[in-house]
Amino acid sequence: FDPLPELSSEHCSVWEVGAHTRAEDSATFLQQYPHCQYHAYEPIPNYYKQLVRHWKVKHTTDNADNMHLHNYGLGGNHFQFPVSSDMLKNQATYIGDAAASAAAADNDESSPSQQQQQQSQQKDGDTTATIQTFAYAVNDAGGNKPTVLHMNCEGCEWDLLQQAMDTNF
Repeated sequence: FDPLPELSSEHCSVWEVGAHTRAEDSATFLQQYPHCQYHAYEPIPNYYKQLVRHWKVKHTTDNADNMHLHNYGLGGNHFQFPVSSDMLKNQATYIGDAAASAAAADNDESSPSQQQQQQSQQKDGDTTATIQTFAYAVNDAGGNKPTVLHMNCEGCEWDLLQQAMDTNF
């Protein structure tokens, strides 16, 4: 990365949305800006577990206390949605359509029996992902907005950017 003067401040914060299993871009930033706080967001529980293991093993001494891992993604609304095991077979997971369907379903007036039927259709290996709002993440980060917002989240970018801009990010 080219030097970013904004990250010279002692109060800088880098958010990596869509950290997958390694938060590689955060690791790169951390080498160049070790004093910043880092927040890595990964909504897929399977990937998040790998991310936690990776950071415990590979990043034990290089300012690992500055890295905060979050098992949720960021998007336009708070919601949860099922992620099929078939979607998790690829290196990257495009969750945009699944998330949009889930958000629409959250706004739907489905009966509890319809919701139970949808949940019972999940098969072994399926999981549930959680998406939170930008405001939730700011609160979770101690009220600090990011200095750099790095997004690789296959479908969340537009809603997330709108929320960030609405808060004068």
